[in-house]
Amino acid sequence: MKEKNEQNNNENNINNNNNKSQITLKSNNSNQNKNYYFSKKYIDSDYEYDIPPTKIPQVNSLTNTNIKSNIGKGGFSIVKLAYYNNTPFALKVIDLLNKKFKNSNKNVDLIKNEIKINSSLNHPNIVRLYNFFEMDEFYILKLEYMNYGDLKNFIKKFSISKFSETFCGYIITNIIDALVYLRKQSILHRDIKSENIMINDKFEIKLGDFSLSKKIDENNKTFTSRSGTIPYLAPECVKKKEISSKNIFKTDVFSLGVVMYYLLFNTHPFGYKNNMKITEYSKKINETEVNFYNENNNNILSNNCINFLKSILEKKLKNRFSIFDCVKHPWFLKIKEITKNICKKFNYNIEKCIQEMQNYEIKDNLFENVSTNVSDVHDEVKKIYLGKKTKRNKIKIFFCEQENES
Repeated sequence: MKEKNEQNNNENNINNNNNKSQITLKSNNSNQNKNYYFSKKYIDSDYEYDIPPTKIPQVNSLTNTNIKSNIGKGGFSIVKLAYYNNTPFALKVIDLLNKKFKNSNKNVDLIKNEIKINSSLNHPNIVRLYNFFEMDEFYILKLEYMNYGDLKNFIKKFSISKFSETFCGYIITNIIDALVYLRKQSILHRDIKSENIMINDKFEIKLGDFSLSKKIDENNKTFTSRSGTIPYLAPECVKKKEISSKNIFKTDVFSLGVVMYYLLFNTHPFGYKNNMKITEYSKKINETEVNFYNENNNNILSNNCINFLKSILEKKLKNRFSIFDCVKHPWFLKIKEITKNICKKFNYNIEKCIQEMQNYEIKDNLFENVSTNVSDVHDEVKKIYLGKKTKRNKIKIFFCEQENES
């Protein structure tokens, strides 16, 4: 009995009867160790850590950070809202003693990878990782606060049943900007999905979660990868094919295409169902012809939009758009212009911008004066751009330098 009581005392590590366990905190920017207090609570047979609304170190000064409510959680982490000098940010607390985390060394590698890559990035369309703390029982990441959360929660919050082409385009073009930046850094995200697209009250769209990301050595010839979330995986990733360093970045483009299709048609392009196994999904991709003219969709999409979506959802890797092809496409250029003007008009008021974008109809004659340099587009893209027919209409893409369409 005595041994059991001693064990319980050791386990709870009670200090001053406050139910707080003392932890040594080491900042990656400081050589000093300091003691701070975290409450410990047990849930069923596993236990998780929760941070009470007391002071913990802020990244730079290591003092006067006020912890508020939970704003998210994962398999072995929680995300807390915190304030320093009235400035909000998010604290992602990773519980190193969680059984799910302890049972796999891979999880530690993922966190270290996220810290290494995300801390090196600085772009207006990427969620900032300001700093991190490494402790015996926790990793704590200080992240930019995106108060509307991810795209999935954003849709629920604003009760959006469908996206107009304009509103969808605003989200997609912002993430494309992020992917262009990552491509220039030779970084492959590998987990583009709705849950990793974040939105704040300034109506900024940002890409987050770099735990699966990879710095690509472009001197290597080929790569194989099945990292990511099944319904967003590109066909070559599902089959674990060898992919050249030149084309590996197109896998992120395909995943973004799945997101775009979801927003416009409110369904998966290849008919993915919840909990579908990877083998079933592979079969679905092979057998399914994507319907870009869904009669149940009330949105009237421009031919330019459909052309763009087809080009990023292309199953054949060699024919799929690269991220640099995306930014040359007239649809991307025009949507950027339209949505930028809407945001300026309403001073980025999120409710007014959404209403205007949802009601803004895109017609193909809007693209007649869009300037794109055809000579910069490789031959495969020219074939996709020009002269290709669909069951419904010929898709016309207008180039200022091109007098006659082929």
